[in-house]
Amino acid sequence: MKLDRPVIVLLAVVIYFFPPVLRADSISSCTYDATKKVNICNLYESDSNSNTSENGSQALGKNFLTGWLVITEGKGSNTDPKNWSDLVLISSSTTTRVISDLGSEGFKFPITVNGVKAAAGDVVSGHYNKMKLQNATIYMPEVGPPTVFTPKNMFGNMDTISLYSDTKEVPKPMGLGLIGAGLLLCVPMLKT
Repeated sequence: MKLDRPVIVLLAVVIYFFPPVLRADSISSCTYDATKKVNICNLYESDSNSNTSENGSQALGKNFLTGWLVITEGKGSNTDPKNWSDLVLISSSTTTRVISDLGSEGFKFPITVNGVKAAAGDVVSGHYNKMKLQNATIYMPEVGPPTVFTPKNMFGNMDTISLYSDTKEVPKPMGLGLIGAGLLLCVPMLKT
């Protein structure tokens, strides 16, 4: 198969500048192991249609204890919202949701989750919808993807919640050089 040079260049440009177009994000989900009485959740910064979203899709499990999970940038105070990368809200015994800052701007408080406004102080103090949550707020530095939290559930067992954050980073400038080098290797195939 022979490809014209403009087609190869166009493909390289699309791959470099529009990687989200070429693949869909995963959708958040939880699996409940009834024997061990634990949830195993994989949470993503995407909505239920697999599109990148600040208010990610909710994932349903069983027997959660409510609480906030906070991924920090690893510098500064855990209680400083400027240091937060992503939040997970376990708002009921069955529901989790990812809230992402999706960028360098940080969170703009109050945030709205499931139709309810939450201030930074609510996250720090472990409150949501004017109620004290069952688990204290858990802070973890971003180490992934994934960053793994192990909060207790209603049975005192440890659920596993894996948050895949910042998985669609823009390629570094070196990526363009690699694409260019790959195109140069294709030049012999372009001879007519």
